[in-house]
Amino acid sequence: MKDTPTRALRALAALAGLFLAASASAATVTFTSTYVIPAGSTYNGNGNTIKASGMGDGGQGEGQKPFFRLNANSTLRNVKLSAPGVDGCHFYGNGTMNEVTWQDVGEDQFTVKSGGNCWVSGASAVNASDKFGQANAATSVTLYYHTQTNGLKNIRQLGGSTFTCNFYYDNNRAATTKEAIGRTDASSTRFGYRAMTVTNFTGSNGWWYGRSSQAFTY
Repeated sequence: MKDTPTRALRALAALAGLFLAASASAATVTFTSTYVIPAGSTYNGNGNTIKASGMGDGGQGEGQKPFFRLNANSTLRNVKLSAPGVDGCHFYGNGTMNEVTWQDVGEDQFTVKSGGNCWVSGASAVNASDKFGQANAATSVTLYYHTQTNGLKNIRQLGGSTFTCNFYYDNNRAATTKEAIGRTDASSTRFGYRAMTVTNFTGSNGWWYGRSSQAFTY
C-alpha cells in the first residue's frame, strides 16, 4: 500500500497527458464555402475552430453563407465557430447541434429553413447584433443547457408569419438580452420554459414581446 500515492500521481499525470494531447490536436480550419452535412450523418469538429473566408462579413447583410447546412436528421457537434460569424448554421428538417460554440454571432446563430424538431444543447453563443435564433418555417426548437449572451432576441420567428412554432427553453441561460427572450407575430406559437436563468434583461415588452399569454412552464 506504500506506493498508493505514486499510483495516484501516475494516474493524474496520465490524465493530464490526455488533456494536453487533446488540446494540442485541436486546430483552426478555414471554410470558403458551406459544409453540407448529409441527411442522417454527423460532423464531429473534435474541438476545432472553424473560420470563414469569403463567406460574408458577419454583419446583418443578407446573402451571407452559413458555416454548416444540417440536412434532415443530421448532427453537428464539438466545434467552435469564430468571427466573422457569417450566417451561422442552417437547419433543414430535424437536426441537432451539440457543444457548438459561436464565438461571435454573425447575422444569426442558427436559422430553421424547413420544418422539423431542432435541438441546440451545451456550449454558448455571444454577441448577436439582432437575434440569436431565427425560425423561417414551422418548427419545434429546444435550447437545452445552452447560454446566449449579449443580443437583442434569443429566438425570433419570421416577422409577419402566421405558421406555428414551439420554442422550448430548458435549463437555458440568457444574459444581457435587450429586446425579447422570444418574439413572434403568430398567435398560435408557444414558448415553454423551465429552470431558465435570465440576467440583465432590458426589453420593455417583457420576455415574450407582449405575448406572455402564449408562454408556459413545463
